[in-house]
Amino acid sequence: MRKIVCILNIIYIYLIMLFPLFIFFGSKVNTLDNIWNNLFNNNVFIPLALIIIFYFISLVLNIIYCVKTTNNNVELNDLIKSNRTVKLIQMPAYIIIFIFGVICILAILTIPFAFVLALFSFASLMMSAIYAITCYKKLKDKAIISNKSFILYSLLSFVYIADLFTAIIVYKKYYRRKL
Repeated sequence: MRKIVCILNIIYIYLIMLFPLFIFFGSKVNTLDNIWNNLFNNNVFIPLALIIIFYFISLVLNIIYCVKTTNNNVELNDLIKSNRTVKLIQMPAYIIIFIFGVICILAILTIPFAFVLALFSFASLMMSAIYAITCYKKLKDKAIISNKSFILYSLLSFVYIADLFTAIIVYKKYYRRKL
């Protein structure tokens, strides 16, 4: 289930990244135009609904995994690696979404679209934060990190860019201690 949750977290943020590509470049690129016309029928609400449905399915699976992991004896090594890997793979999508958001804000008429992008990307951050907190809880339970570190790392999991650095720091701390 860990792999499924990781893959869903990654796919979700990249779906969000594709959304502005369809809207802004759909008419200029034939493949995107065909998908936009045939699959979505030129209706922006269809991909929005699909993204929202995908989010709730992923969120439920993340929560189920979090509950199962805290009660199970999951391999901590795999959990830490996958947390770091998910954060690293998501970073390019966050950067592209941020660039689209800035462009939307500068264009003034698309400010609501920038708000929607920010909302969706924060939702993605929430999902990956749930996964990260599960990892940090396991580390705290095994007395590898302190309670203060657990709280700090958990809070930083909800902050853009800080979540990536936190995942890398925890990964390095764990493997330094393991050696």
